[in-house]
Amino acid sequence: MGYTIDELNAGPGAFALIAAPAVAAEIHARLRAGQSWSRETWVKTKTGARVPARVRASLIRDEVGAPVGSFGVFADITERRSFLHSLDAGQQRLSLTL
Repeated sequence: MGYTIDELNAGPGAFALIAAPAVAAEIHARLRAGQSWSRETWVKTKTGARVPARVRASLIRDEVGAPVGSFGVFADITERRSFLHSLDAGQQRLSLTL
């Protein structure tokens, strides 16, 4: 998404990447409840662009199981969505032809 680890750690963190405030709040609530969160959503890049991404957020726990932080994995799925869209369009053309 164009950010460095230092930039994310210096600011409001990875939650700032989530484009929809309601989704960021949902992730935060799940983590506070001790649960992981994973799904596709829109994220903001460093340039301000919005891109679709697969996001996973989980807690980091210490040796006794107490939460000490969180981590997130963000995967840009723009190409995947484009491929699925073109595949769907091809299937529709085939269906009309048949």
